[in-house]
Amino acid sequence: MRKINIITATFILGCSLIGLQSCTKEGAQGPTGNQGPIGAAGPALKGTLAGYVLLFDQYGSRLLTSMANVMVTIDNIHDTTYTDSTGKYEFQNLSTGLYNLTYQKTGFGTNSVFSQQFTGGGLYFRNDIRISSIPNFNVLGVRDSLTATDAFILDSVAPNSKQRSQIVFIGATPSVSANPTTYLDYMTKNINVNVSKSVIDIPFSDIINLGFVSGQTVYIASYGICTNFSNSSVYEDYLTGRLIFSSISSVPATTSFVLP
Repeated sequence: MRKINIITATFILGCSLIGLQSCTKEGAQGPTGNQGPIGAAGPALKGTLAGYVLLFDQYGSRLLTSMANVMVTIDNIHDTTYTDSTGKYEFQNLSTGLYNLTYQKTGFGTNSVFSQQFTGGGLYFRNDIRISSIPNFNVLGVRDSLTATDAFILDSVAPNSKQRSQIVFIGATPSVSANPTTYLDYMTKNINVNVSKSVIDIPFSDIINLGFVSGQTVYIASYGICTNFSNSSVYEDYLTGRLIFSSISSVPATTSFVLP
């Protein structure tokens, strides 16, 4: 009997403690305390941002001469320098920060780097910048030929003893061009040596995946482009997320067709 009383007393005491712990006091909340001081940011260090710009001709061959006078600009602080005869450039006494850089030379496509992080406090090299010569040929004419499943884009070009490349931009409006705000997708192809015709096959399934529907007009703009277009004079447009191909011929050939 005594054992049962002890257990019962312990249970009652435990319930009382739980009840006390679960109680909250109602009433007006006191004023918020003052904001503590904000900690100091990291130090703004000075340093040198440098690198080499590699130049290529329209066929993708590396140029080992005329590497001077590539204009390199830090856009967000309007600071400019030029490469020397080896293709080297540098910005001295540059503060810690994020910088947008543009690389350009007459006769070549541009290249750009956005939000380059520079920590300062020493020397930082950026060596993967490439620009290519703008092609000296245009696509002379373009027409389309449709099958049940594909659109064949037939381009006319002047023959050349070296392999070249072309790029076709696909859009939903007559203003389609290399401007990333006007195209939805693109396709590329190498142009064989000593030929005057080039054909790019665009499956209708690819066009439908872009959002086109049967009966809608598809617009095409075709350009010549530097052969090493995948890694030279090409960069992402941060507004659209599409690529800017800057080493392309000056005038496109255009055509259009209605998706069956």
